[in-house]
Amino acid sequence: MKKEPEAITDKCTVDAVCVQVYAKVVASISHEIKNILAIINENGGLLEDIVLMNEPGQGISSDYVKSATATIFSQIQRANSIIKNCNRFAHFGDRCIAQELLAEILELMTALVQRQADMKNMTVSVECYGDIRIVAPVLPFSSLIYLLLRAIIDASDHNSDVNLSAELSESTITLRFNLSLSLKELSSIIDNDNIKTLVTRLGGLMDIDDGVLQMRLAHKIS
Repeated sequence: MKKEPEAITDKCTVDAVCVQVYAKVVASISHEIKNILAIINENGGLLEDIVLMNEPGQGISSDYVKSATATIFSQIQRANSIIKNCNRFAHFGDRCIAQELLAEILELMTALVQRQADMKNMTVSVECYGDIRIVAPVLPFSSLIYLLLRAIIDASDHNSDVNLSAELSESTITLRFNLSLSLKELSSIIDNDNIKTLVTRLGGLMDIDDGVLQMRLAHKIS
């Protein structure tokens, strides 16, 4: 069956938004990895200096070595975690439709915006009530969550708290973003073109209820 031009255009638009999101994720991760390498390089230089100073008869405290090696190991673990998250997100594009634990998607996308949250000393938390599984095009869905979190972080003040909660009622999933933003700021997020494109693709409905940004969508989306 031949696809209508409008359907093809809509798919291309959704795909383009997902590519933009992935580019944002990779750009952010590359900055983090660069910082990690800088820390490892600095501590590697410290170890080299210790070796050069450790002449016969001159004692060097083992605490310096322990501190430097501990820092290097912790940064390696940090890098492994970042790459693991990036790899998981990338594999969301392997299948058009997939069943995933909602909590795992929300926690992953929260981890991917952690750098931006840290820059503003913000806390982003996730609460998922029950063992909710979503059947959906996971890449567009996860990309939408990422865009919403980034928009919220960008609009929020320093030292703010953001809580993302999810619950399932019958066949509808409701996501609530509890935060401190004005009605104008929340409306601006909803009206973002890329966000609207993905909400439309997922058949979702976004609104504002008493200062809380809400999104409702079916737990099975084709």
